[in-house]
Amino acid sequence: MSPLIIGAGPAGLTAALKLVERGVTPRIVEASAHVGGLARTTGEGDWRVDPGGHRFFTKSEEVLDLWKSLLPPDQWISVQRSSAMLVDGRFVRYPLVGRDLLTELGFRRGARGISSLLWARMLDGMRFDNYSESFREWGVREFGPYWYSMFFDNYVRKTWLADPDDITSDWANQRIRPINCRLRKQPDPADQDAFLYPRLGPGQLWDAAAARLAERGVVPSFNSRVVTAGFDGTSWTIGLHNGEVLTADAIFSTMPLRLLINALEPEPPQRIRAMAAALKHRSLITVSVALGTHLEMPFNWVYTPSKDLRVGRIQNYGRWSTQLHPENWNGTYLGFEYYVEPNGELWTASD
Repeated sequence: MSPLIIGAGPAGLTAALKLVERGVTPRIVEASAHVGGLARTTGEGDWRVDPGGHRFFTKSEEVLDLWKSLLPPDQWISVQRSSAMLVDGRFVRYPLVGRDLLTELGFRRGARGISSLLWARMLDGMRFDNYSESFREWGVREFGPYWYSMFFDNYVRKTWLADPDDITSDWANQRIRPINCRLRKQPDPADQDAFLYPRLGPGQLWDAAAARLAERGVVPSFNSRVVTAGFDGTSWTIGLHNGEVLTADAIFSTMPLRLLINALEPEPPQRIRAMAAALKHRSLITVSVALGTHLEMPFNWVYTPSKDLRVGRIQNYGRWSTQLHPENWNGTYLGFEYYVEPNGELWTASD
């Protein structure tokens, strides 16, 4: 027997590469017809779509070495990160900069935001208790209620499909930067934020990983969805949706945790199944749009916190790589990201 890897996305392919390096030949089963998971590059012809805007940035030398071992140097480009919030038809740079909040939103709204922030900080200084904050409480304290409501409250509801009161401040600290309060024009560390990106999109890297594995005789079994996973104390028995049964001495699973718990045999205790059932998995629909007109939009991402816009985020593919669209094309290539509940209204809508 050999190990079985469930899923041929970045985690599953990386696990397989590491096992092969150690002389172990795993088997990979993948529910879809492709490698790469959400990080694959889709599209038609010379039009390529990155469903998620995948930055390749890590502080781990081991991970960086793995990426660079799969693609030659000329297939990597360095991309300068540039993001903005779209508020009332105006682009406000993100992470937020105090100077921009005054110039882009107008003095009156800027003054209101500053007074709201100072009031929140004063109240925070009067608080002596130490308790676990929610995202909303953290956001109001960090940005003031006016700017929190303008930039973050509805954005979190729209993109993470969660109430800000149900998310912890730890989650916020990992994802949202504080306001840069420098009012004078100075070099901003955020302006130096660059990351690597494969010329043909993120899927280029994972296609290369799959090709490397194929050279060693490891080829994923596609359209192979796992429905049962039983352990007898020494080995695993995996049942696929087509009736095929596989055995393995170990499994490495990257399938959604809720589905894995439901597949286990014997059935886990009720409290474990209840915890798994409470887990939520959001779905993502990316709609790519090619405009013949060239628009000046110097951002990789544009976040859309407004309640009037259903789209959660807009990608500007031309800022990622010019090879995501046909050569010598001079229009504007955008990706509109919609975050939806599985089997929700938008998920089940027709094309």
